This record gives sequence, structure tokens and C-alpha cells, in this order.
Amino acid sequence: MKKIALALILLFATTSTIEARCNTVGIVKGLDYYGDNFLSVRTGPSTRYSAKDHLYNGDIVRICEWNGKWRYIRYSGGRYGWVYGKYIRTR
Repeated sequence: MKKIALALILLFATTSTIEARCNTVGIVKGLDYYGDNFLSVRTGPSTRYSAKDHLYNGDIVRICEWNGKWRYIRYSGGRYGWVYGKYIRTR
């Protein structure tokens, strides 16, 4: 029981730390209408990581972290992932 409680505490502490860093609002812009027309949300900051979701022009995100040209974001439904920063404009 103590291990479960400790795991929950660590989970919430990590989540709140990430959440505190997600204070920059961005919007998805510049996707090619005639191309894929979506921005892949990935499990890591590179195209070598798998895509787990898609975002579209006009979608609002919160930027939590920067890693070179990649952004770790929180987006609809409290989900997190990495996107290529070229398509995220900050307000």
C-alpha cells in the first residue's frame, strides 16, 4: 500500500511540475493544405518517434518544453506530446 501511495505522489508531483511549465500559448499554423494538412504529435522530439495523434491549423496548444526545433506540448483533453516547432506560433 505504501508503494502505491508513493507512486501516486510522484505521479502528481511530476504532472504538476510539467503543468507549471506549460504557460506559453501557441496555435498550429502554416500546415500545407495540399500536403498532409496535419501536424503529427509524437512520443519524442524527432521523426524517429512514433506519431500518436494529429493536430490541425487553428488548434490551440500550451508549450511546456523546448528541445531544439521541437516543442513538448499539452493539447486538447490534457494530452501531451512532441511536435515540430515550425508549425507552432506563439501569441
